[in-house]
Amino acid sequence: MTNDHHSNNTILLVLVGGLAVVLALLGGLLLFGDLGQSDPEPKAETTVASAENVPKSAEVTQPPATLPPPPQPTLAAVATATNTPIATATPLPTATPLPTDTPTPAPVAQAPVAAVAPTDTPIPPTPTAVGPCTLAEQNGMLIIDVEAAAPAGGWQFENSAPGHIGSGYYTYRGAESLGSPGGTALTYPIFINNPGLYQVRIHNYHDHPNSTEANDAWLQISGVQSWIKTWSGERALWNWGNNFELSPDNHTGPEVTFPVAGAYTLQLAGRSPGFSVDRVLIVTPDQFIAGTNQALPQSPCQP
Repeated sequence: MTNDHHSNNTILLVLVGGLAVVLALLGGLLLFGDLGQSDPEPKAETTVASAENVPKSAEVTQPPATLPPPPQPTLAAVATATNTPIATATPLPTATPLPTDTPTPAPVAQAPVAAVAPTDTPIPPTPTAVGPCTLAEQNGMLIIDVEAAAPAGGWQFENSAPGHIGSGYYTYRGAESLGSPGGTALTYPIFINNPGLYQVRIHNYHDHPNSTEANDAWLQISGVQSWIKTWSGERALWNWGNNFELSPDNHTGPEVTFPVAGAYTLQLAGRSPGFSVDRVLIVTPDQFIAGTNQALPQSPCQP
């Protein structure tokens, strides 16, 4: 089918070209016929020589008409007739940019880490004080962990005696002070919501071979109880069995009366070196057994 189409196009081009030649020949013949006709007007008598005396060689002859060349088919026509696609210019490839060298950052020198020399001495944990919090009595019970105040006045944080409550306890390691409170006292702001009769129990410990030695401390509560010796006859055992000594021959239970609801201050000071205090329990007599439960947390702060 493609070859027949090409043959038809070729024949059409030949016919068009032949027709153009024929038309050109006809035009030339017509032009030549017009030139061969005689002039109807009489010749002038004033001419010097008669036209009859002019030789035929002198007659002016008209040159034959030049035929125009047949139209040449254009490239587009040929391409259309032959269905041959016209080649298009192939674009030149673009140059690929050369990769650039990425600078490598210079290494940063690390400062040498100083080696820590090992030590054979264990470092005891540091207690965290509650700060200026006023601990509040609720339902006849107020619990104070001694770590609520920072150690001071010869008191030191320790945790080697088993059976203590919480992270540790304080042991008095200052100078003996039998006649008056020694060093700086541990101070605890408290608030009593329910005034009345209370016991001031101390969870204490000492391991002196003589149970009457290294077994006491000084205690006071502002507006309620002046400085008084509180002591325990138990040794090598954490206990709540402290008492008050009113005089060498007058010992009583650790009882105090809060006359009104309000803020008070409890303080502990050193007396005999080696006496340890873990927790202070201010409790109504009917709540004493419940208050000795070591799982109980410290009392909350007064709102």
